Amino acid sequence: MLPVAIWGTGCLVGTRLLAAALSRAAPGSAARLAPLGRALVRRSVGRRPSAVGNAAVVVALIVAVGVSLSAFTASYDVAKAVDARYANGGDLRLTPGPTSRPPYDVAAAQSLTTPSVAVVTPVVYGLSNTVVRSDRTSDPINVAALDIPSYLRVAPVDPVTADLLRTRVAGRDRIALSEEMARFLKVHTGDTVHALLARATPDQREVALTVAGTYPRLPGFPDGADAVIDLAVHTAMVPSTRPDFFLAATDDDRAATLAAAIAELRAGPAPTHRVHLESRDTVLDRDQSSLAALNLGGLVTLDSGFALAMTLAAVSIFVFGLLLQRRREYVTLRAQGMPAGQIRRLIATEAGLVASAGLVIGAAVGVAMGYYFVAVLRPLFVLDPGYLVPARAVGVPGLLVAGATLTAALLGSRLVNSLPPTELLREE
Repeated sequence: MLPVAIWGTGCLVGTRLLAAALSRAAPGSAARLAPLGRALVRRSVGRRPSAVGNAAVVVALIVAVGVSLSAFTASYDVAKAVDARYANGGDLRLTPGPTSRPPYDVAAAQSLTTPSVAVVTPVVYGLSNTVVRSDRTSDPINVAALDIPSYLRVAPVDPVTADLLRTRVAGRDRIALSEEMARFLKVHTGDTVHALLARATPDQREVALTVAGTYPRLPGFPDGADAVIDLAVHTAMVPSTRPDFFLAATDDDRAATLAAAIAELRAGPAPTHRVHLESRDTVLDRDQSSLAALNLGGLVTLDSGFALAMTLAAVSIFVFGLLLQRRREYVTLRAQGMPAGQIRRLIATEAGLVASAGLVIGAAVGVAMGYYFVAVLRPLFVLDPGYLVPARAVGVPGLLVAGATLTAALLGSRLVNSLPPTELLREE
């Protein structure tokens, strides 16, 4: 109920300010009305500011709902696509099966490149695959061994973490720890820890590593990478090292390029029976198929149809309410010689004022509410979502309002111009 209250309050305040401004805009009495059309419009809206405001608040509320939902939907779709690539670690993830022949080693990354796959990086990673011991405590943790230069070309790593890995970990006997793990082990940058690599295998080996720094999190590890070391260091210590999976980046972000890359890998170096392949779209589809996913596209489509019907109703009620209240005035103007086109423009101008005011107020409230939705629903996203207001978010409601206004004005003016002047004699 809170969003509805905010929508309503924002639109009501905006239209009340409009009504107050219109009530002061009415010109004083004058012997002549010049120019005639403008003077009549100013007198009309100046005498009926509450009617204009009441009609505008309905239009504003409808526009606000449509704009806020469209803006949130656009922001949601972009943020979820970014989240999917972050969770996957890149555009593609290739996981060799246990029966893959020949076995995929570190050098196999080169053989997995195709015309649409620009970079492939090997990753050694496992749950509790390494025991790390500090001077105060020890624990099995999830360690990722990365070929850092190629990993940074594939994965969407934040700049601070990328600089840490590139300048202080790559090619050195160093280890970077997650902030949470560094607190648990009670170590700081420059301290020495002992890591038991290839834990619980015949090739396990303990090495001393210097803590190079800490990072918040890494893309490509939904279970969490507690530490990162250079893959070359890991391979030198454990020659039998085999990558657990490979991450790959396509030539560009287009969906067609991703589809081409998948087809090329399936047909060549990564057949279905040997390598399990996941793309950023796979992760996105899995996320969207969950019970927590939002069917915002259908909601916006439904809202557009509803907005058209309600806007047409609101503007029509205003226009035909004018006719009922001012039928005598319009007939008198026609009897005094005002052309039918002038009356049509008079009605259309007043209806257009209602529509324009409702559109401006509603768009402002809708943009603010869309930002509010993104902020409140922040837990739905992995990364901090950006806020996007596409042109269609305001353009579609604007076209709907313009169409409804034009339709109501034409029908209303047609009805007025069809009244015979003798109708005036029937008024009391």
